[in-house]
Amino acid sequence: MDLKQSNKEGKELWSKEYSFTELYNVTDMSIDSVFQVYNKIKDSESYFKSYMKYWKGTHVVGDVCSFFDACYRQTVCSIRNIRKDDLLKCLKEMK
Repeated sequence: MDLKQSNKEGKELWSKEYSFTELYNVTDMSIDSVFQVYNKIKDSESYFKSYMKYWKGTHVVGDVCSFFDACYRQTVCSIRNIRKDDLLKCLKEMK
């Protein structure tokens, strides 16, 4: 929702922010496709920036993380690893 414009006009104004399949160039949101997207985010700076843009929200100005810095490693590892031990192992391996 465009909050600023909605407040100005006194009504809710909704618009599609993005399409997962179009943004990441996949046919659907199946497990295989999501895994493909994970690999794209992990291996490509442009896909990583797209992920960060929509994960943090389009209201964030500028880069939140740089490719291959600590924030990048934490983000990529946390996408794939939900268990603490696996996450810590991933972080060590990505140094």
